[in-house]
Amino acid sequence: MIGMMAVTNTDPTRKGLIAWFRPDVRRAVTRAWLRAFVLVVLAMLVLALPMGLQTANEVLRVACWVVGGAFLLSGPISLMVRLQRILGPEIILSVHQAGLRWQKGDEVREVPWARVERFTVDEGGAALRVEVEAPGEPLVIDEVFTDLTLPELAAVLEDYWRKALMGLPLRGRPGA
Repeated sequence: MIGMMAVTNTDPTRKGLIAWFRPDVRRAVTRAWLRAFVLVVLAMLVLALPMGLQTANEVLRVACWVVGGAFLLSGPISLMVRLQRILGPEIILSVHQAGLRWQKGDEVREVPWARVERFTVDEGGAALRVEVEAPGEPLVIDEVFTDLTLPELAAVLEDYWRKALMGLPLRGRPGA
C-alpha cells in the first residue's frame, strides 16, 4: 500500500512514529507512461512508413529514419525524466507521539500537538490547513494523498490530535 502506512509500536515509552501519508502519484505516473507510449508508437509508424510506400525515394527513407529514431529515443528519455520529477522529491506527512511532521523536499516543519488549534479543509477540498497557536503560520498541505481525501485526512488527524491531548496512546489505524 502506498498511502497511509501504520507502524506497530510495542514499546509505549517510545515516543515514535505512528503513521505516515504519501501523496498519490498514480495519475502523474500514468500520464508519463502514456506520453512515452505515444512517442514510441509514433516512432514505429514513422519508421514503417517507407516500407508501405510503393516508390519511396532515398531522401524520404532517411528522413523517416531520423524522425522515427528521434521519436524512439525521446519516448523512454522523457519517461525517465518525468518519473524522476514525480518520484524524486520526498513528500511525507507523518504522525508522531509528539505531533505532526510535514516534509516537502528540503522543507521540514514540525507541529507539536499542544500548538494545534484545529484542522480545516479549504473550500473545494484543495488544501488542508493545520491552524496553530499564535504566533505561528498555519501549516498548509496541498497534496492529494493515496486512499484518503483531504476531509478524511483531516478527520484522522483530528482523532490523533484529540487522543494526544487526552493522553491516550496513539496507534496506527487498523487495516492500514
